[in-house]
Amino acid sequence: MLKREKLFLLFTGFLLFMVTFSFLIDNTEPEYLNYNKNNDLNFSSSVEGIEKVVITEVIRDANISGYGLLTFKDYLTIKNLNNNPISSIFFGIPTYEAEDLIFFEAKGINQNTLFAERSSMIMNGFEMIVIYFNSPLLPHQTRTISVEYIYKDVLSYFVLDAQFIDLLVNVYPLLPYRIEGEIRATV
Repeated sequence: MLKREKLFLLFTGFLLFMVTFSFLIDNTEPEYLNYNKNNDLNFSSSVEGIEKVVITEVIRDANISGYGLLTFKDYLTIKNLNNNPISSIFFGIPTYEAEDLIFFEAKGINQNTLFAERSSMIMNGFEMIVIYFNSPLLPHQTRTISVEYIYKDVLSYFVLDAQFIDLLVNVYPLLPYRIEGEIRATV
């Protein structure tokens, strides 16, 4: 019995010793990013093999709401012509409209939400959003996804003799891939 108590006290003392020193050694100072110098950006996605990804069908539905919101819903059918699987695709938004983007959601074929992140990668004046698939798109496999996004403050209203709405948007989605097949847009 006495041996068990000594072993228990020794074990408890060891745990207290480890907990105490783990807090003393912990460096909790935050590391701040210096925006004034060029930092190497580590992108979570790669542009390798981008020329062998083909969009075989694009369907865009646009809706202008009475509150001045512009909603796009794009249906994209993606085909992987690479010899290796891909796990994500890029989707572009104009940099001058990036601050006005208030909602972005990508969904798979079963209406499951796909993870999407702003990558801070700029291609030809467009900010790239990376959309990750739930499972990799295998070579020569096709997958359909839907992308819904909403802009605010892109409509301009003015009245002369009649009421006018001025709207400057891209008719089709901005993708860094070759597009073949059916392309359709409705407003």
